Amino acid sequence: MDSVSFDIIAFLEEHSIEYHTSGKNVGQGWIGLQCRFCTDQSNHLGVNLDSKVYSCMKCGEKGGPVKLVKTLLDCEWVEAYQEVERFSDLPPSKKEREIPRSESGRWKPKTLPIPSYFSKNFSKRHLAYLAGRKFNPSALIERYDLYAVGGIATPQWKWRVVAPVKIGGQVVNFIGRDITGKSPLRYRLEDNEKAIIPRARLLYNLDSVKDGSCLIVEGMTDVWRVGAGAIACVGTKVSDFQIGTLLDFGIKRASILFDPEPEAQRLARRLAGRLAGVMDKVVVLEKQTSGDPGDMSPDEVIELRRRVFLH
Repeated sequence: MDSVSFDIIAFLEEHSIEYHTSGKNVGQGWIGLQCRFCTDQSNHLGVNLDSKVYSCMKCGEKGGPVKLVKTLLDCEWVEAYQEVERFSDLPPSKKEREIPRSESGRWKPKTLPIPSYFSKNFSKRHLAYLAGRKFNPSALIERYDLYAVGGIATPQWKWRVVAPVKIGGQVVNFIGRDITGKSPLRYRLEDNEKAIIPRARLLYNLDSVKDGSCLIVEGMTDVWRVGAGAIACVGTKVSDFQIGTLLDFGIKRASILFDPEPEAQRLARRLAGRLAGVMDKVVVLEKQTSGDPGDMSPDEVIELRRRVFLH
């Protein structure tokens, strides 16, 4: 299992937030804090030093590092992500504000600017790709704020349909889907040094989740097919950080629908085992027909949504 590298101790000490490594209400391998989600006066909120998942023994609140930082600092989601990133994957001597800052030394913007070569004017080639995948191009473009990139853009983005990845309404990364069938990378994301949130921490379409239930799929087109409540983990490898983010957004019930290949199904079952310990209900779904989730028929989507979102 991937470990969460967020240095919770360094974060708390820099911000002068009191914590306890032992004593009343503090278990081995945990640190204790006064819970900010309730009227706690005695360190009932514990943070696991391995997974960084927190839970309060008094009010039952639980989640991952981003929501904890957001609450402790009373800041926005994107700022909390940046603060967690700042205290992750760096040696102790480099715990500076260098990750969320640009080369000029200023903080990165809360939302990524849209590059000039991302266009809202979709060519016939882009529209034909979307229609060929049996999407309604105009409805899809509007719903997911899609952009088209033609053949004169930078090599890594040319001839792609691009979707902004948003957290709390702020653009934190981009996902581009090749429409030619010739690129060695069907999907590409923004370079980590430019993105506000890097690939390993992303969940696409997270803002659409309501009522604590989600469907976890692999890719962006799977999300487009299913609609609101579907989240793409951008592949089949899911980090502890991404699991913590699911908890941060109040998700208590998760269904998993990966591609039908044996390896994808094995990883789906593995993910389910990891989620089962922190969520109320976890189910691994299998398509009843051949093909990837992104190619489901309207009737299949209706039945899938009934199974996942109607309780």
